[in-house]
Order: sequence, then C-alpha cells, then structure tokens
Amino acid sequence: MEPSDICRLIGLTDLFSIPWARHLLGSTGEGLVVADHDHQVVYMNPQAEAALGKALVQVSGRTIHTCHQCPWKVEEVLKGVSPEKPFRQEVKVGPRWLAITASPILSDAREFIGSVMVVSDITARREAEATIQQQNQELMARQSRIDLQMDLARNIQKALMPSPEVQFHGVTTRFWNRQSQVVGGDFGIVSPDQQGGWIILGDVMGKGVAASQFVPLMHGFVADELRATLSPGALLQSLNQRLTRFIRERFTLFVTAAAVRIDPARRQAVVATAGQEGLFRTHSLQEPGAGDSGTPSGAFEEIRLGGTFPLGLQPEPTYPETEIDLAPGDTFLLMSDGVTELDKRTAGGHPSGWMARLLGQGTATASEPLAVFTEYLLRYPAPDDQTLISFRLG
Repeated sequence: MEPSDICRLIGLTDLFSIPWARHLLGSTGEGLVVADHDHQVVYMNPQAEAALGKALVQVSGRTIHTCHQCPWKVEEVLKGVSPEKPFRQEVKVGPRWLAITASPILSDAREFIGSVMVVSDITARREAEATIQQQNQELMARQSRIDLQMDLARNIQKALMPSPEVQFHGVTTRFWNRQSQVVGGDFGIVSPDQQGGWIILGDVMGKGVAASQFVPLMHGFVADELRATLSPGALLQSLNQRLTRFIRERFTLFVTAAAVRIDPARRQAVVATAGQEGLFRTHSLQEPGAGDSGTPSGAFEEIRLGGTFPLGLQPEPTYPETEIDLAPGDTFLLMSDGVTELDKRTAGGHPSGWMARLLGQGTATASEPLAVFTEYLLRYPAPDDQTLISFRLG
C-alpha cells in the first residue's frame, strides 16, 4: 500500500505513530514540522527540535499561527505558495541562521490536508560566507593599496627614463621603452657632460615588480659612479662591486648592462658590456661612391663586443672596452633582450634577421631606424620588457 493511501485511511496524525515513519522522518538530516488541516502542529522530528529550540510536547496541538511572532505572516505564506512553488527564506534566530522552506500538503484532488516546514541550520554556511565576504573586502583593500603602489612605481620609473630625444654636442639620441607588465626591469640613462656624454642600457633580472624595485637602486649607483670615471669598463667594474656588496649572498640578483662613452670631438665611442647584447649599427643609405669597398649602404650589422659576466655574479670580473668610429650618417642602437631575443625563438633564426629585413624594405629608407623597429614591435604583444636607444653623430 502506498504511503498516500495510508494517510487517507488512518489520517495524517496517525501516520507519525507508525515506528518506521518516525524513523524515516527522523533520518532526513533536516528539521521537519508538520501541521494538519486545522494548522495544528502534529509532528516535529529531533532535528527540528534542535534547530528551533523547542520540543514537540511544547507545541503539539498548538496552531502554527501561535508559534509565529507574526500570525499574519503564516496566512500570507500559506495562501501564496504551493508544493511546486514553496516559500523559502533565510532568517536569523539569535546567534543562528535557519533556512525555512514551507508548503501546503495537498491530497490527490488538490485539497488542503496540512502543511510542512523544513528547517535547516545554515549558521556554518552563513558564517563562512561572512568570512569570505570579509576576506574579499580585505583583498580589495589590499589590491587597492597594491594598485596605488604600482602606480607610484610606474610613475617613478617613468620619471627615471630618458626623454624620447636628447641632443648634446652634435649627438642625437632617441629612447623607446615598452614594458611587458605595469613596471619592468629595463632602464636607460642618457647623461651629457662637458666632454661628451654617457649612454647606458641595463636590464635587471626578472620581470614586473620583482625587477622594477631594483631599477632606482641602479640609477643611484650609476649617478654616483659617473662622476668618478670616463671609462665604460671602469664604470662597470665599480657598479659590479657596489652591487655584489649590496647583495652579500642574501639573494640572487644580476643586472646586464651596456655602457657607451661618446667623445664627439674625436668622433669616437668606447663601449663595454656586462652580459648585454652587442651594439648594432645601420650604415648611411647614401649610394656608395666609385671604388667604395666598405659596407654596402643601408646595411645593418651587430658589432661583436665579446661575452662578459653580468653585474652581481662575480666579485672581480674585467670588462674589456671596444672603440668604434662614429661615421657621418651611421646610427647605432642598443637593444634589450626583449628585442634581440625575438628571432632567436625560431630555430635557425638569425639574431637580427627581422631587423635587417625591415631596414631593407623600401618603406624603411625614409624613416629613422628606431622608429622603424618600434612601429613593427607595437604590432605584437611584448613577451618581455623592450627597450631601444639609438644615437648618431651628425
């Protein structure tokens, strides 16, 4: 016989006197409160007693209206709900949160024969949600502080970068930088003086904030040491000593750098590098004269300077110097590895293949080399910080 047949034969109240029915309803894991067609409470399982803080003997026979602080709310709920669309609400009772689901019990003929309320203690869930909400608010506040710090770091780094174009003693320098993240580890310095000027390109290991926090440190080191020498090799040695003393084996840090000392009066530059890619040169695009056996006009080449240790790895490395002539019409470029490594990602690719191809195109002949390269680089996302510094002596 179906349970519904039992209800009709012996009545709803008698159902709860059957042991298996009590065991079944007491094993649901949720609190159950059942009222008959007169709205009198006829059953509460142990879970409901624990959730509501009342025993069945205290409310048995009482109407559900008198059990509620707002009797009119009970009528409103019973009239506006159905088994298909039950009443659902979460309420706070003292220190606890309860989830309430209430609906009428209907016969096969859709006649009202009682009502049932399911009570769930959701205090743990609500406390977890409150904790998560508080943590989210704390995270948002922390992120806001981080965003402010990042904005400050970005503005500091921007202030430390050279102007897009600097001219001194007939030398014209151009600077371009794009960071793969909000802040980065590339830095450039253009520092004119009475005898000529310095051009320095550096790259702190790593990316983003981890690298950017050491950029102001390197600017400070460089500013101090430029006053003491006119030798790029000696400058890098001094920077290496200061960096290794600063590190003191507390953490791993290295910096690649290229230092160029320009002497306009002699039309020469002296270059030394510390783990940095070499210097690149583009020759004048003028037609070569008769008998000219030099490099073809419009050519692009890398000036090999030899491998050296980055700053911060060895206590007393040497940094050899290379002298180069600043021929009229020649443009020299320093590039960070975010630029030079692009073609090396392709097996068999020439380190400067894409750059040579760009300069060989007819559209490139009327443009300054740095502008040609930056226009190309901006077409694609930056996999790493990218910095270009060009200089030429007019």
